Amino acid sequence: MSANTNHRTWRIGLSKVPGSQEKRARRIGNTLSELRTQLTQQFAKSISGVPSSAKQQADAANSPRGFTLPELLVSIAVIGILLAGVAGVTTYFFSIITRNNELVDMTFDSQNLLRTTVEELRYGSGVRDSGTIIDPNAPVGGWNTSNENFVIIIAVPAVDSSENYIIDPSTGSPYNNELVYFKSGSILYKRVLAHPDATGNKLVTSCPANLASPSCPADRALADHLQSMIFTLYDQDDALTQDPLLARSIKIDLALSQDTFGQPLTLDNSIRITLRNTF
Repeated sequence: MSANTNHRTWRIGLSKVPGSQEKRARRIGNTLSELRTQLTQQFAKSISGVPSSAKQQADAANSPRGFTLPELLVSIAVIGILLAGVAGVTTYFFSIITRNNELVDMTFDSQNLLRTTVEELRYGSGVRDSGTIIDPNAPVGGWNTSNENFVIIIAVPAVDSSENYIIDPSTGSPYNNELVYFKSGSILYKRVLAHPDATGNKLVTSCPANLASPSCPADRALADHLQSMIFTLYDQDDALTQDPLLARSIKIDLALSQDTFGQPLTLDNSIRITLRNTF
């Protein structure tokens, strides 16, 4: 009998057994189910048998890490050094900018002061040794031109609102007002003393700031941080003179000084002018 004949006979015989194919399929399914159950139980046992420390290490390896104490201390030190450097650079440039601004302000003040003084000296009729107009707010002994006390008195002709001279009928010359430059602390002030007999006088007498009123305005502050203001007088022969009445030209040496960030900041300026009017 051939192999094909045997195979055909086996298949015919198996097909004749009632439910043989269904039993075989059921048996295979049961076997696979039991195998899956056993594998699941064995995997669960293997997982539960891992030591807790190993699990913690595995979890720690997979979880995000923070800073350790040494790392934190090093980070703080580095940040502190960087901040200190930034603060130092910022302070350095801030000090330079501040000093430059102060120098600009001092230059501006000195130029304005010299320009104002020059205009008034050229317009004025001369420098006076002492004041002739009574000032109830003058220091003891009255006003006197003195480099030691930083005081100079400039006589200027009195004019009305139309800039016309107000003439003194007894002399035929204009009345003279007096401008007093004086230093108080580190500030240079100008006080105006209007001649009381000059009717229609354009200028009005000024007072200290604490005594100022609508009829007596406050003295004008001309410059801050004044260190010195020295007037050198020259006569008509260009020789030095100590007599203000003989002065025909004046040299003004101005010095301003201010401390900025613990360092002195100084500015020197000077000018020489010729007096025009001699009444």
